[in-house]
Amino acid sequence: MFRVARVLLLVLVGATAVLAADSPFAGTWKLNPAKREFTGATIAFEQAAGGGMKMTADVKFDGKDYPASGPTIPAAFTLALKRVDARSFEMTQKVGGKVVYRDTMTVSADGKTLTDVGVAEGTQEKTKAVYDRQ
Repeated sequence: MFRVARVLLLVLVGATAVLAADSPFAGTWKLNPAKREFTGATIAFEQAAGGGMKMTADVKFDGKDYPASGPTIPAAFTLALKRVDARSFEMTQKVGGKVVYRDTMTVSADGKTLTDVGVAEGTQEKTKAVYDRQ
């Protein structure tokens, strides 16, 4: 359930996400299906002042939980984002206050690839999705 919600959330993020103007994440990213088992997801990051991210709610890179909603997202779903460095950030997903998934998203040094490595909390399940800049 959370994997489906996660994929759909990434698509939702793509439709409305906003990051800081100097961000290497700015642009449109398309999932490279040869490097992942699902296809068709596209993530679009747009530049905006203030360092926030716009989805169905405003999300900032401050490590605080922000509610997210959508037709396939569970109730009481929150996201917390924290910068690791200029090219990486961590995203923690919670349902009802309990961590269910953690991701690290990193833009390559050449700015052409966005890699999302995640792990389901309490399991050994790891996922990796690679997106190519469009």
